[in-house]
Amino acid sequence: MIIPDDPKDQPEYLRWVLDICLNSKEDRKALYDRRKQFFLFGSSGDQEIIYNRIESHLDLVSSFLYSSDSAQFSLSAPLNATDDEVKQYLAAQDSFNNDFRDAGLFDYFGDAIIGSLTYDSMFLKMGWSDVHEDATCTLIEPWKFGVFSEEITELESQPAFVHSYHIDYDNACQRLYRAGLGAQIPKLNVVNTPFESPFPELITRMIIASTAGENLSGVNTGSVNPSYVARPTYQAKVDRPLVAFHELTIWDDECSDYRVFFIVDPDVVISDSKRTIEVLKKTGGFKGKSEDLTKKFFNTECNPFFPREHAYIQVRPYHLYEYFWGKAHIESLIPLQTWSNERLEQIHDILERQAYPPRVGSGFMGLSDEKMDAFGGADSWVIDQLPQAQIKELHPEMPPDIFADYQSIGSLFIEASGLTEVIQGKGTQGVRSKDHAKQLASTGSGRIKKAAMRLEAPLVRMGDLTFKLNARNNDQPITPDPKEDGKAGDPFLYAQMVGEYNLRVAGHSHSPLFTDDSKELAAFLFKSQSIDQENLIRLLNPPNRDNLIHSLRSKQKKAAQAAAMRQKMGIPEPGAKPNGGGKGHGAHA
Repeated sequence: MIIPDDPKDQPEYLRWVLDICLNSKEDRKALYDRRKQFFLFGSSGDQEIIYNRIESHLDLVSSFLYSSDSAQFSLSAPLNATDDEVKQYLAAQDSFNNDFRDAGLFDYFGDAIIGSLTYDSMFLKMGWSDVHEDATCTLIEPWKFGVFSEEITELESQPAFVHSYHIDYDNACQRLYRAGLGAQIPKLNVVNTPFESPFPELITRMIIASTAGENLSGVNTGSVNPSYVARPTYQAKVDRPLVAFHELTIWDDECSDYRVFFIVDPDVVISDSKRTIEVLKKTGGFKGKSEDLTKKFFNTECNPFFPREHAYIQVRPYHLYEYFWGKAHIESLIPLQTWSNERLEQIHDILERQAYPPRVGSGFMGLSDEKMDAFGGADSWVIDQLPQAQIKELHPEMPPDIFADYQSIGSLFIEASGLTEVIQGKGTQGVRSKDHAKQLASTGSGRIKKAAMRLEAPLVRMGDLTFKLNARNNDQPITPDPKEDGKAGDPFLYAQMVGEYNLRVAGHSHSPLFTDDSKELAAFLFKSQSIDQENLIRLLNPPNRDNLIHSLRSKQKKAAQAAAMRQKMGIPEPGAKPNGGGKGHGAHA
């Protein structure tokens, strides 16, 4: 995009881009509210249901797609790197995985998966905390995000996108003052409850009893069906002055990089990243950074993050062609949940009437409603002079297939998500052995594996941005493994590793679906002597992995010292045949 720099034309142009990015926000928000209600409560209204199958099922699906405790990254050196460089990358890999996990970033990614299954997409915004000296991650719901072209499916290909949220009124005033726009403060649009419905809850459940005309355009008479049972909303209660804030990111064709504008309602441009960077370069704002770091991370005209990079990551397990937001998996489950609610209500009603059946009294004289209501309780009796008087209980019959029908709904839940009973660890008919069960699980997991593989790209991007954030901000030295001569390796920083490196999810370790395959591959590589014992431990990633590697190195070091001592003293290796062994001895005999 060509962004005008004229102060008179720029606000109008930015407003146009912002309106396009937020064009579908309200329509999508209505869908997201409905999906959230089904995820939390199993229905979209105020109806109390017996069991919510969607929440537990989506939790099951997400557990197959991703597991935070087993996920880890592999950091590889270039193919023709020296042994010392390989050891540096290996040490940087261990340090990075620990830093990534300690910052809680693996858990943030898992939370984003639950949201993306419910809504359609979730977004992660990466940053750095100077207080904790760690990378940070912010979860962004899809209704707080907008893109310029929804027919473009990749975020990196979008010409513009925006992150919209609310900030405190005093914070907005401080930003305006710092930007020299204090005169714009009276124009701010202030809201108190941006996340609440504008109508009271009882009004939203009003029942129209009559109208004054043939349609709803006349005077309506209504009543409210109040519910006295408290129901959680899982929404933060906000009652303080807030202001809508927009971070608008646009690809600037003149700079060939991203350019970020901070806009506060109504259309007040607080800052332009291009002008901010120009001021920083003139005032020496990048002092304290080495020339190498400045070239790698600050050599840009308009991008405040990294050159040709933005801070956002889209998590979208189910992709749709020519639709940016993707498919919400919950939409495939909502009809099944509605069906399940109906069947459970029917079963509950029939069982209730079987336990407390309706009664018909006939032939009684003067049997009042009060007597009839009391009759049938414990130790109740009635006397009547007419011999034909009788009480008949109407027991409803349970349909023979209603429970089978309910059980089939659970099977359809499993089928809709691409799962099978074997994958879930349940037994099935026709399984003859453990290998047969593994083969069935591998064959039947194709659909769910396809969704799990789509999560690998955003996880790798998250790791890549975190690695760059550590390279720019983390000054903690990393010590590599000792050299061949036993001398300690030279400590280095993350910043020295940025360049030709390869960051991947190690062995698809983010998903339990690939665990058995990874273990079998590690065992095969070790058996074929393609890897040593230490690499076997790294591939299997057992508990206390670092302690196991340290113990293995100590054991190998002691074995090497013992072998050197035996060689020095002329003692043969254990199990070695002496000179002139069995064959020569037999010939002499």
